[in-house]
Amino acid sequence: MGNFKQDLKTGEKGEDVVVRYLYSLPDTEFILDVRYIRGYQAHDIDFVMYTKKKKVIPIEVKTDTMAHRTGNIAYEVFSNKHWKTEGCLEKTKAKFVFYYLIHTGELYYINVKRLRDHVNKNYKGKRNMVAMGDAAEGYLIKITELISNRIAKKIF
Repeated sequence: MGNFKQDLKTGEKGEDVVVRYLYSLPDTEFILDVRYIRGYQAHDIDFVMYTKKKKVIPIEVKTDTMAHRTGNIAYEVFSNKHWKTEGCLEKTKAKFVFYYLIHTGELYYINVKRLRDHVNKNYKGKRNMVAMGDAAEGYLIKITELISNRIAKKIF
């Protein structure tokens, strides 16, 4: 079982990197931190970005401690397979997920709609899900696969 406090600290490091990156973009007006607002938590949204062009973009941040070794992102279908609770990438209402590899400092930008379409077409019903710590279950998807299918883009 994971250490909740350590996992939270790890996640906050990735979130800090993403917020700094978003503020470096010329079109960013401001970023609203909604991590601790229950309604946003229920939809797995960490931040809401407001642009100078008046766009409102909900964002989720994932900080990964294993992808630097495996080359995979973890797409949780169930955060708890026993209770059948949906995993983050399965249920998020965010438009984009920023996926941060903490050990290498790599940051990827993932289009959620394209990711879900890809998983539904190529994984669900065609591949077995794998255990992902505690009671989570889902698919491991190669980062290179996401990039080559224009689902993800490496930022740095």
